[in-house]
Amino acid sequence: MLKKIAALLFLLTPVAAFALYKPVRVLAPELFADVHCIDDQICIEEPSRLDEARALYDESLRFIADTVGSFQQPPRVIFCSSKDCQTTFGFDKAAATTVGKSGIVVGPRGWPPTTSVTR
Repeated sequence: MLKKIAALLFLLTPVAAFALYKPVRVLAPELFADVHCIDDQICIEEPSRLDEARALYDESLRFIADTVGSFQQPPRVIFCSSKDCQTTFGFDKAAATTVGKSGIVVGPRGWPPTTSVTR
């Protein structure tokens, strides 16, 4: 009986984590939000804005490399164009939020005000 309870808890722990602690959803964003993962690094709510997101991502990596150093593994970034998408991951006020080593959620305010990224 104790083994069955332990097995059940083992199986339910990830489900509870995804349901109760929304930032964990960064690990599998397509399951929780209407986003499309283009590759391991970029997930986006509005695929029509992919060029803009990719430019923002690349510029950010260059800025970090120039000021701090390069990444061992480039982070996954989820680009949300709507507040609903952003709150799906548990965030509603910040322009962007880092979730440990799992990824970054960029909300609507985190996009540049124009369609081109400038430094």
